[in-house]
Amino acid sequence: MARLPKSPGSDRAFEDVFPVPIRATRAPTSSDIKFQLGQMWVRTDTAQVYILAQLASGLASWTLASPGASDVDTLTGDSGGAISPAAGNITLAGGTNIASVGSGSTITFNLDAAISLATSVTSPLYLVGAATDMSIRAATGQDIIMRMGDASGVNKVSFHDSADMEVAAIDSNGGFTMGAITFTGLLTAAASATIETAGTALNLGSDNSGDAVNLGVGTVARAINIGTSAAAHVVSIGNAAAGAITVDTAAGISLDAVTASNFTVTGTADLSLISTAGSINISGGEAATDAVNIDAAAGGIDMDCALQLSLVSSEAAVADAIRIFASAADGGIDIDAGTGGITIDSTDAISIDGAAASNFSVSGAGVDLSLISAAGRVLVNGEEAAPDAVRILSAAGGLDTDVALQLSLVSSQAAAADSIRIFASAADGGIDIDCGSGGMTLDSTGILEINSSGGVIGIGNDAVAQNINIGTGAAARTVTVGNTTTTSGLVLQAGTGDITMTGTVKEINAELINVSGDSITFEMSPSTCTAANTGGAATGGTGDVNILSFQQGFMMEQFVIGAGQTIIKPVMDANGLLISGDLIATEGYEYNLGAARVNSRCAFTIGTSPAFFLEAELFVADMSGGNPYVIGFRRSEANNGTFANYTDYAAIGLNSVTSATEVTILTELNAGGQTATNTTDLWGGDASAQTVRVLVSAAGVVTFEVGGAPATVAPSYTFDNGDVVCPFIHLVHGAVAPGAVNAVSWRCGFQA
Repeated sequence: MARLPKSPGSDRAFEDVFPVPIRATRAPTSSDIKFQLGQMWVRTDTAQVYILAQLASGLASWTLASPGASDVDTLTGDSGGAISPAAGNITLAGGTNIASVGSGSTITFNLDAAISLATSVTSPLYLVGAATDMSIRAATGQDIIMRMGDASGVNKVSFHDSADMEVAAIDSNGGFTMGAITFTGLLTAAASATIETAGTALNLGSDNSGDAVNLGVGTVARAINIGTSAAAHVVSIGNAAAGAITVDTAAGISLDAVTASNFTVTGTADLSLISTAGSINISGGEAATDAVNIDAAAGGIDMDCALQLSLVSSEAAVADAIRIFASAADGGIDIDAGTGGITIDSTDAISIDGAAASNFSVSGAGVDLSLISAAGRVLVNGEEAAPDAVRILSAAGGLDTDVALQLSLVSSQAAAADSIRIFASAADGGIDIDCGSGGMTLDSTGILEINSSGGVIGIGNDAVAQNINIGTGAAARTVTVGNTTTTSGLVLQAGTGDITMTGTVKEINAELINVSGDSITFEMSPSTCTAANTGGAATGGTGDVNILSFQQGFMMEQFVIGAGQTIIKPVMDANGLLISGDLIATEGYEYNLGAARVNSRCAFTIGTSPAFFLEAELFVADMSGGNPYVIGFRRSEANNGTFANYTDYAAIGLNSVTSATEVTILTELNAGGQTATNTTDLWGGDASAQTVRVLVSAAGVVTFEVGGAPATVAPSYTFDNGDVVCPFIHLVHGAVAPGAVNAVSWRCGFQA
């Protein structure tokens, strides 16, 4: 802040002197702070004067002291009271539908080009015109809305002429009242729109103009209904004058009613139905002796009714009292009926004949087709001298019997040699019997034979994936396939689904047998030897491998775990094959089929081999001794005395660290660390046997079973694609005094 200047005073040495005004060609700013309060600033280029009114927080506040020619302190609007300036300024802003623009010393208020009203305009609203029309215009895409005071037709928009007479009105429910209407464009009706007569006649084309009156002449197919409601309408078309009525359609014309007579013609003239290809006359106008003649020279006649159609003639002496005839080569007659059926009855013979290969066709989902003769045979395709009660014969072609319901061929002539016979006698004759979803059953109280004298007999030789059962009924029977005549052979084939045999196979005499799996219940002690290439007796040193040879040629490898074994040979006892060796903590055995090699027996490749499994029944005297006692699959790698050091495995059994009484699942993937899962399924107690199972899908997905049922709790585990995995039994005793472990059975191979 600048000091005030001094000057010699009369009563004191020096007096404060107010500073001289600052002259400049700009307005002061908040940064001009080095002045005393009250300092005046004269802006010479605009003739404005400012006064320093405040110094605060390092900023200066300069107030304009010269407003102009007049002094206005506030502005007052319709509401809000007097508005004082802020920082010397009062803003004049536009509002709804009004905008303000300032230029120079002028502020201009303009009405918006498009006005949007916040509320509706209070009625009545009058648009008064003089010599010119009144126009209400909307921008492109903008609706014009006139909102009424109700929605029930009480209020309306009324159009008056110059004499103040109402000539048209639209009420608030959409009702339209008008006098004459003239339009040149398209009149479109919304859905369910109606035109009502309001108690007076509705006239269309009732003037004296010669212009056509058209209904439904568009190019899109539609239904055109006249008087189709349930009321008893009287519909009149045409008059007694000479004008003709033309009814024309490419799809046919239907005349229908609920009375017995659908079409009534009055007058003295005949009713003529005329075809350009011939003539069709009903009741009169025909020179032939037929009392009623329906004749088509080159086309077809279709008679279709749901009620009774009667063709009756009193001219009994005429040869053809009633005749329905199509004489041309391509003439056809179609007779249809509803649920009442069609009855053809004659006291003389009835002949159905035609030139086509198939003379008579019955189709539909109705009742059975019955050909019944009370006195003798029913013959199809001519007179046959053989004593066949019912015979269906095709001499030169095929006979196709295809029904969705029941086809019954019944004969009472039990004494005939062939009571019912279906026969195609020609060299190229064929018989094809098809049926729908109801199936087909062939049953006989005598011998039922299927033979072919000239070709292969095929059963299930189509490309449809449906099972074929032979002799699977619940009755004791002997099923014989093939025979022993000279060079007769028997071929059994199966894809990846395998061949499953149950029961006891008494004897097999084969040149070569390739077995993909093993199923053995241990019944005898094995012979043993070392797996070393030096040969010799089995040994019990740490890491030694011995070979065990069982009944049925089944062989396993025995890997020694721990400090060594003195009990080397597994032997049979009352509980099975004793495989636990020395009952010493941290010692035991692993039994496998050469799991250290990828070419070992029962080595499976994930992604290549079909789904496979391992099942074993183990007898355990002391459940707390397992650390662990497990079976399963592991990736093919060198034998390891520490189970958790294998890189990939999925095993199930007992693991006292997890539970001393419940079955445990141990898994590890890609050396990622062992996971122990308690299934919560009980083993069954000490001195008891349990069957556990590990199943692996072709994609490597592993599931587990205990006692034939899925494990209650099981982890999600999948071997990597391409891994070679092998089955094993791994036994290591815990620190507590362990009991014996016996192997009762072993089953390994592809899943069924």
